[in-house]
Amino acid sequence: MKNRAGKELKMSKFNPDSIMRHVRPGVSTLLVVMAFLLAAVPLRAGSEALDSLSGEALAGYAKNAVEHKNWQAAAEAIEKWLKSEKETVGMLVDLGKAQLHLEDEKDAEKSFKRALDLDKKNGTALEGLLEVYLVRRKKNDMLKTLKRYKSATHDSTKALYYEALAADRFELKNYEETFFWDTLEDLVRRDPSNIQVLDVLCDAYINDNFFERGILFLNELLDSGGDHSELLFQLARIYTHTGDKELAREMFSKIEETGLENLTPRQRFLMARELFRLDEVTLACDAYFSAAREMDDDLAEEAVNDLRDITMSDEKKEFKLSPSGKKGIFLISFWNRKDPTPTTVKNERLAEHYRRIEEVKNKYHSPMRPGYDERGRVYIKHGEPDQKTHYSGNWAVRENESWLYSKNRSNPLIYHFVEVNNYYRMVYRLQEALIPDMETEIKLGARNIEALFRSRAEIHPKYDQLANEITRIEGSYQDARYGYMMDLFTDEEMLTERGFLEGEVTETFEYDFKEDPMNFYYAPVTLKGPDSLSALGVYFGLPTSQVKVPDPFGTVEIPVELEVVVFDSWWQEVARKSESKTYRVPNFVSAQENLIPDLLYCTMKPGYYHLAVRMKQTDPNQMQIYKSNLFVPSYRSPDSLYISDLVLAANVVEDNQPSKYNIRGHLISPMPNGSFKSGQPVYIYYELYNLKPDAQDRKYVKVEYLISSRAGSLSLAKKIISTLGRFIGVRNEVGRVVTTFEREIDRRGNIDPVYLSIDPTGYNPGTYNLMVTVQDSISGRAVSNDVTFIISD
Repeated sequence: MKNRAGKELKMSKFNPDSIMRHVRPGVSTLLVVMAFLLAAVPLRAGSEALDSLSGEALAGYAKNAVEHKNWQAAAEAIEKWLKSEKETVGMLVDLGKAQLHLEDEKDAEKSFKRALDLDKKNGTALEGLLEVYLVRRKKNDMLKTLKRYKSATHDSTKALYYEALAADRFELKNYEETFFWDTLEDLVRRDPSNIQVLDVLCDAYINDNFFERGILFLNELLDSGGDHSELLFQLARIYTHTGDKELAREMFSKIEETGLENLTPRQRFLMARELFRLDEVTLACDAYFSAAREMDDDLAEEAVNDLRDITMSDEKKEFKLSPSGKKGIFLISFWNRKDPTPTTVKNERLAEHYRRIEEVKNKYHSPMRPGYDERGRVYIKHGEPDQKTHYSGNWAVRENESWLYSKNRSNPLIYHFVEVNNYYRMVYRLQEALIPDMETEIKLGARNIEALFRSRAEIHPKYDQLANEITRIEGSYQDARYGYMMDLFTDEEMLTERGFLEGEVTETFEYDFKEDPMNFYYAPVTLKGPDSLSALGVYFGLPTSQVKVPDPFGTVEIPVELEVVVFDSWWQEVARKSESKTYRVPNFVSAQENLIPDLLYCTMKPGYYHLAVRMKQTDPNQMQIYKSNLFVPSYRSPDSLYISDLVLAANVVEDNQPSKYNIRGHLISPMPNGSFKSGQPVYIYYELYNLKPDAQDRKYVKVEYLISSRAGSLSLAKKIISTLGRFIGVRNEVGRVVTTFEREIDRRGNIDPVYLSIDPTGYNPGTYNLMVTVQDSISGRAVSNDVTFIISD
């Protein structure tokens, strides 16, 4: 058999209900059996809280923790239970499982042995011991336990599996060299749905470079059993590692056709990694997010480990506090916050991250974890530097590099790397590139230090200045070491400090859109919807100054795509509306204030959301995407008084003709930019819900309109124009005016539309805020809402 002595073995998590996936030395990259952790169970009760539980309650808590694979909580609860209750086989086995998951193999061994003292033929406890001995490399104990396991159980499949692992792990002499391969292949032939064994086997093909054997075996299974997604997935992985990318893409395409849901979340996650390597970004993102929605906590931990270099402490805390069984949702939220094109499946920032990981493993490899040196860590965070420089001196200078990130930065980031023991470390000072013999360096006239500084002159002019200063060194070694030269190194350190501070909390990524940039306006508005839902409308406004047409005269045709995507607070998509159309604009005039309006709407549950809005002119190729936070209020309670959002418009006309801009008999000319010319009336539409009628079915309200601005004094109250009812009075203050009316409403039903207009003639250019407060005269209840608009010259 192959000699794998000295290679560390990492084990899968213990699961008595299925055959384990073990890592052979130097073979597997799949370390963890899926442990589906369910959310909504508060399993971090704390030591003091556990002390207050009765034995029965503590046992229930422990059982719940095991069920949800919360191993830390399970171990704490079971250990407390065992202090006051009589030991049982079940509790000891669960404790052993938890300890094995927590990598406390010695205590796990004790727990399984205590369980076997109570039941000498307990198969679950024996499996646990087999796991422990494989991890701890205890050959004799492994063989004794395996013999005991065979006699105690009738599960020949598991026995063969453990025997194959033992033969390979301990290089047993009385087995054929191919015993591991032949046994696992035979087990998979018997049951191709045995995912755990299949994964271990295919890991072995890849990591031992047995590609041809793996391809032949998997094609044999495909020929006999059809195109199973699991087999196609493994075959695609092998083709990826052989470098046959076209065949790999073909296999992954077949998987997409049969449905990603036929793969386990782990397989989808691994498939995504492979697809990123193949530059199949759309399918990779689809597989990645599909896995994230269903992955267990163990897989989520593995996935978030890929983000170690770009997550901040608060994000790491956010992940830890995510509910058990829902930690994959953190990944969806994390990446969608960074997505430059949130309306598409493709997440370019996610794809770039895995491209960078692949790059650093090739360019900046290190045998130390995580597989790359500190150059790789910076590369993953900031990408390819805008400039690199390197200096190789004599025997007194270590290999060194400096990286500069200056593009689109007012303050550049500078990083120095010095090779020490075949590992590049990030350092504050170039001085650390010198072999520590300062006295010799001074006697040589500080030539190496000067050369180091001079080599960095193209990165920053300060280094040229420092190199010039070096030539003026005078005095003794001690004076130079602790005086003047140290001052120079301190000056240099100020240049690199920004990389250690600002560079740690930022990242560098600029997506190069294929479309030319453009601008448009949008304004989300919520009204009462059907049943308990709210209606969300997003008004668009395309300035004609943004339109590019070959002949900007007469009637102009503008093909466009509109899209609105709503995500929940965790950035999971909950609604999408899109339209493709052609605007026909007669008498076209290119001007910023001339808007081509449009509207997309949908119904939403009340709550907090993220909104992504996209508009694209397909000819020419121009596009823009905007993201913002969104709150959709609830109007559901029939016993509460509500006011809708305030809709800004160029005009509001009572009209019952059907139109997308008609709201309950009011035709609205939207102004999504919220900007009005001086002298142009500002119209506002809003709705009141659940006003209380009197005995004659009439409603009475007192309405207060407060207009405020930082632009100076405001016009008089008469500037509010509408059939508002009886004028009560006006109150002028510095920068604000309050106008109050009483109004009688005779409309039936619980929805009452209201509109008004403001004449801004005489208003100074600037930003204004309108606050509307409505008091129901019958019930005494009051509601308010506000909107901001701009008056321009």
